[in-house]
Amino acid sequence: MATFRVKINKDVLAWVRNSSGYDFEELESRYKYYRSWEKGEKQPTYNQLKDLANFFKRPVPLFFFKSPPENTIQQVDFRRLPESYRENISPKSLIQIRAAANKAKHFKLISSSLGVENKILDLYADDSEDPEELAKKLRNQFHISQGFVKSIPSANAALRFWRDFIESLGVLTFGISVRVEEIRGASLIINDQPIILFSTKDSTRGRIFTLFHELAHILIKRDTDHFWEENIESKNNLNIETFCNRFSSEFILPEDDVTQNCSGPISYEWIKRFAKGNHVSAFVALFRLKTLDIIDQDTTERYKDRLQREITAYLKKNKAKQKESKGGPSPYMLQAYNNSPLFMKRVYRALDINQISTIEAARILNTRNVSKLRLNAGV
Repeated sequence: MATFRVKINKDVLAWVRNSSGYDFEELESRYKYYRSWEKGEKQPTYNQLKDLANFFKRPVPLFFFKSPPENTIQQVDFRRLPESYRENISPKSLIQIRAAANKAKHFKLISSSLGVENKILDLYADDSEDPEELAKKLRNQFHISQGFVKSIPSANAALRFWRDFIESLGVLTFGISVRVEEIRGASLIINDQPIILFSTKDSTRGRIFTLFHELAHILIKRDTDHFWEENIESKNNLNIETFCNRFSSEFILPEDDVTQNCSGPISYEWIKRFAKGNHVSAFVALFRLKTLDIIDQDTTERYKDRLQREITAYLKKNKAKQKESKGGPSPYMLQAYNNSPLFMKRVYRALDINQISTIEAARILNTRNVSKLRLNAGV
């Protein structure tokens, strides 16, 4: 019965392809008559449609819509490494971005059904403001002590602390498995719900910097009226990027604390220890010292080159180690880490009081076993 052919909307199919990032050649290597389907000359079987929907990570009913859905993703920021701004985003990355956006929509719907008023980020800024002063004001408002930050036992624990802090402001945070050369971080506003994405391929301390870089984008561009097409393109403004970098640097490595700890000679080893003690990358510490005129340009360049060589060697060694390794974290542990903590708490709360079913929770969380995911998340 599943071999019968179904009449789908070719305009919707074209929209799905455009939004996915796949080209005709890639699709025709998997589906021989794909181009004919999109032209409306042929129709897929129901089995082919189910496989196609699964491939695109779209629901089957979408292909029967009368017209393509409207875009609902509001542009705030999309951050890549400087040398890769012009590269296209891979289809797999687009799927992860879209999945996070859908979770933000579910978060709002579930919160409404629970009668929980979402905390709206009530902090606004203008890019004409001093980014360091903005960071200081925010830290003071929430009584964040650098002494406490230093007492956090590890970079992973520090990342969790900062994620919890940002989510307390009403911003959801999601990890996405993409190469840092493609995406380091992004910030979106979905139906007035701000979210931050960060690459899980980045270093732990690099992710901390990205969180606050993206938070700055949300603070200064929350009321933007520009929208992303779903084939998301990078539209970076270097002045804005500099603003966000300065905000993030001050927030995670405050000037007062830096100057108080720099009374002696600044060696390469000292910078690495200082960075580790503050749970920031050595690059952030290095350029923070340069920005504050604690070290000169020649020293900065010399230490930067040395750092880059060490990181390149480490990545090469780590890549070889990963190839040899047969194990790794369980999929439920990875899902627990990548999902927003606040999002998961809200979904499980709705499940506990029967606002949603176990099947619905599994679909919203994109997991096969809600109990195993819950156990790994500690929710």
